[in-house]
Amino acid sequence: MFAPSHILLYSQPELNQDSALRQARQLCLAFGARLTVMTVLREPSVHWRFSTRLPDAATLKNRLREQADNELTALADDFGTQGIDATAYVAFGKPLVEVVRRVQSESVDLIVLAGETPDLEHRLLGSLAQHLIRKAPCPVWVVRRGVHQPPRQLLAAVDLNQDDPGDESNKRRSLNPHIIETADAIRDRLQTACHLVQASQLDNESFLQIHGGLDPVAIERMKKDLARSLLSRLTHLGQTTLGERAAQCQIHVEPGPATEVIDRMVRNLDIDLLVLGTLSRSGVAGLLIGNTAESLLQSVDCSILALKPPGFETPIQPD
Repeated sequence: MFAPSHILLYSQPELNQDSALRQARQLCLAFGARLTVMTVLREPSVHWRFSTRLPDAATLKNRLREQADNELTALADDFGTQGIDATAYVAFGKPLVEVVRRVQSESVDLIVLAGETPDLEHRLLGSLAQHLIRKAPCPVWVVRRGVHQPPRQLLAAVDLNQDDPGDESNKRRSLNPHIIETADAIRDRLQTACHLVQASQLDNESFLQIHGGLDPVAIERMKKDLARSLLSRLTHLGQTTLGERAAQCQIHVEPGPATEVIDRMVRNLDIDLLVLGTLSRSGVAGLLIGNTAESLLQSVDCSILALKPPGFETPIQPD
């Protein structure tokens, strides 16, 4: 069940983070969660040691910490005037490492941060949001500018393709109910319209069309049979997971690869929040997320809530 009790808002003053601030406030009020407002500063460069006109590194570090702490405390105090238990925290080091360590030490169960506009550098090196989705041990809510707040339209993407044997298939099965429960909790607390989507595509569909020796009518029949089966399974999963509340979520089974289907649904339904699960693809827990999630983080312009499978372990060790 998605019911965050301690939210970490990662502050990035260089970005326009008004939307992230509003989203964090709404979530704290809706779920009764306490809030940590955090930022991470880089250690002063070694070059400062060789300057006779500038303060030494220790003095500079103290000044940077004091300034950042004052700014974050002002933010926390503003949240406090709205009845939210909020504190400020400033760290030095690498943002990814320090945020994950704070999550570990303070039992944070949701990270909220402003989304960055994907550019060439972020596509090559990865943004902080991408790194957190890969390695943070809790869900990550990436807030994009321009979406409604609270979200009016929510899309939860499930994956019922469970024919592959092995541990990854088991993680998919355990993630699907979690994705649906999370979508329902947000729908209930934030009064959001809820949609569930499953992509429907035959295995080796392109090969079957070109080299499979099947006529187009037979292939279309197979595609319709698959779509009906997925619709039945998704309807059943929704009912077994939510009971009567399943009627509050509209179900969609759409043809095509998952990334294309989800991207199309986000645009067609004017989605504000996409909820999806992440899986390790590297064989090493926590190092990579699935190709679908990676592609969508770079392509869709809505907010994203990325959930972790049960038993997920971050590769970052506690301090």
